[in-house]
Amino acid sequence: MTSCYYDLRSALRLEPSCPEAQALLKRLKEAAEDSHQAAVDKALKGELSDALGKINTALEYNPDKAQYYLF
Repeated sequence: MTSCYYDLRSALRLEPSCPEAQALLKRLKEAAEDSHQAAVDKALKGELSDALGKINTALEYNPDKAQYYLF
């Protein structure tokens, strides 16, 4: 998924008004945020292994969001 994120970013640099790329990037960022929130919820419940999996998913979907690295 990380390469998909960067491919979409590259596509938008070439064609900033591409609605398909904009929509897909938005969906990836939303999925990343959902995974991040799930990771926080799991961590607060003490489910650290599951939390780690969720934060890794968030990072794959949006590797440019520094907040996800700090978890």
